[in-house]
Amino acid sequence: MNAGAKGYLLDTKNTLAYVYERAGKPHETVHTPRKLMALKNEVALRDREKVISEAQEKFTTERKDHEKERLYLGNSVHDAVVVARAWRQRLWEIGAVVLAC
Repeated sequence: MNAGAKGYLLDTKNTLAYVYERAGKPHETVHTPRKLMALKNEVALRDREKVISEAQEKFTTERKDHEKERLYLGNSVHDAVVVARAWRQRLWEIGAVVLAC
């Protein structure tokens, strides 16, 4: 049963308990709130599970995004080092040509 239906059922049971109490039916009055509490607990548990699931999904997504960013930055640093080495090699070659002349 989905959360919306359970919420409707909770309201109905709550009203029913009130009607039984007003009608002087003690057995039904006691029995209905027990069912009501069980439903409330079930709805609360499902709500908590949903919140936890959403938080876990958000955490996983953020962790993946941070990992992608870390890898991107790591690749950028590596690319910069490669370019710097290439320029240093060219400078050495130019210096060798100038000294040779």
